[in-house]
Amino acid sequence: QDRAALEAEKASMEKAHTFQNSTIVLSVGGHRFETSRQTLTSVSGTYLASMFSGRFLLTPNAEGAYFIDRDGRHFHYILNFLRDPVERYKLSSDLTEGQREELMVELEYFGLLDRMLPYQAQERVGQSLLRRACLDGTRRALETAVAQARVLVFELGSTTPFLRERFQDLRWVITERVVNGSPV
Repeated sequence: QDRAALEAEKASMEKAHTFQNSTIVLSVGGHRFETSRQTLTSVSGTYLASMFSGRFLLTPNAEGAYFIDRDGRHFHYILNFLRDPVERYKLSSDLTEGQREELMVELEYFGLLDRMLPYQAQERVGQSLLRRACLDGTRRALETAVAQARVLVFELGSTTPFLRERFQDLRWVITERVVNGSPV
């Protein structure tokens, strides 16, 4: 009896080991991706780590893929991060603002926004401060916004990992000049 239980446990473990090491095909919004369970579970507390943890019975579709009903256009960024989830991951600066917004929606869904774009919240706050100051249009509002943004960035003009390349080493100059109601 103990021998039978041991053999059943051994068969179960072999099945789990095969599942861990085998190739997993995903269909994300009609886009096909191949990866491993190890990659999908590499960052704990995420949608994919939970989905492929082994706790849930998953059934692939007729093509052998696991379907995820999300926009797959930017999913490769997620897989690339999961393959090497360390601080050195750098998101492509070739993304347009619209593509970046779409990606952030997907990162939020998969539970990866704070991990892939850790300074996103600060960047948004800084942009909001500067936008509001530009609407106000006064020198005082701009100086205040820049001072507040400096607190977020630590030192405006320094090389910071969360600013896109076009904003690296950007210097802010406050002037009295106004064109079409906006300071320049």
